[in-house]
Amino acid sequence: MLLEYFKKLTEIGVYQNQDRLDSEKILIVNFMFLATLPIFAFYFLKNLLDGDFGFAFFYVVFILLSSVVLILNKYGKYAVAKIYSIIFYTTICFGVQYLFGSGMVIESMQLVFVVITAYIVDNRFTSILIVAIITIGFSVLKYIENFQDPIFADRIMLLSPICLFIISVILIASFIYDRRNKAENYIKQYSEYEQKLKIKNEELGGQKELITEQNMKLEKKNHELNQFAYIAAHDLKSPIRSMKSFAQLAKMNLDKKNYDKVYDYLNTITTNTSHLYDLIQDLLSYSLLEKDSIELEMVDLNDIFESCKLLINDKLGKSVQLISKELPTVKVNALQFKLLFQNLIENGLKYNKSEIPEIIIEAKNSYDHHFISFTDNGIGVDNEYQEQIFEMFNRLHPSVEYEGSGLGLAICRKIMDRHKGSITIADSSERGSTFVIRWPMSLEVD
Repeated sequence: MLLEYFKKLTEIGVYQNQDRLDSEKILIVNFMFLATLPIFAFYFLKNLLDGDFGFAFFYVVFILLSSVVLILNKYGKYAVAKIYSIIFYTTICFGVQYLFGSGMVIESMQLVFVVITAYIVDNRFTSILIVAIITIGFSVLKYIENFQDPIFADRIMLLSPICLFIISVILIASFIYDRRNKAENYIKQYSEYEQKLKIKNEELGGQKELITEQNMKLEKKNHELNQFAYIAAHDLKSPIRSMKSFAQLAKMNLDKKNYDKVYDYLNTITTNTSHLYDLIQDLLSYSLLEKDSIELEMVDLNDIFESCKLLINDKLGKSVQLISKELPTVKVNALQFKLLFQNLIENGLKYNKSEIPEIIIEAKNSYDHHFISFTDNGIGVDNEYQEQIFEMFNRLHPSVEYEGSGLGLAICRKIMDRHKGSITIADSSERGSTFVIRWPMSLEVD
């Protein structure tokens, strides 16, 4: 109970959210008061019992004057309390040394003042100055004692040296122990902070990589948007302008009853309409590939091949050879892979001048990846254009020579991107080309 009361006294003036160093200095100043209070109280009672009321009165005054420190700290006058404490206790020590002489062994408190003053004073020069004054003061008083007897030299207080020594040892030991504990706690907190900082840096590194990856994706999206803008401005407008022009010509010739030319113009309009429809369909197919997630399922690629084969034979209406060598059952998106097969097969047949266009599809597995090759006997692709042909709306030949929107291979690349795979030209010459698609066996999509 008594210890709790003294603890509350030492914490007078200490509040939450206060600077940690300021709080410690306030605690030390308060503790100085509590350390000397028992001495003043003991001699007050001793002189009171001895009937020496004059000295008893002086010790009461000392107790009241030393308690001023608590009052100043309570009302936030921390700097004043610090200065007052140093002056008050230095004066007391000088006074006791002068009045009672070396018998009190008051010099033992000098070390306490030196340690505490060096800590609670903010400015180094001020701290050194106060320590010098204390040291010089005690030296001068010791020197004076050789020529002049102390006023109360006859009053030998046997307990004073013991009390002062014990208090000095307790104060310094407590101060050093407190410093050591705080240093150990600081080192521990610093180590924990370093560990947390390391983890945060690793997290930030991962986030930085993620941001870099997202920026690359965004840059790619922006490039695709620019290409969409281009196609909207040129490729979509071109057939519309052509249809408008030929519609006007057809109207003029209808007025002149020139029906033969009207028929030709209507054929041209129909052709442009078909081209525009195919272009819009391809744009729609490409945009649908931008969905945030795709559903995977086990798909037999032989079924997809047969489905594409029927569709292409009906569409072309001419003899072609579509050959497939046992294809695997894989985990993919069925609709997207059907679109992929259809575009690659149609691409090999479209850019083909052989009497009988041929496409051979083969599959193999290697290094935890699926590989499927599409080999045609078409016109081939020059080395310098083998990467360019996978870009949106990039055509190596004019549309009058080979029909198409220029989106077929771009759609194929987008599908393989969604399956975390790739599409490349493994071989190409005048005798034909081999396109290879590759994606991981253990596919997990976002």
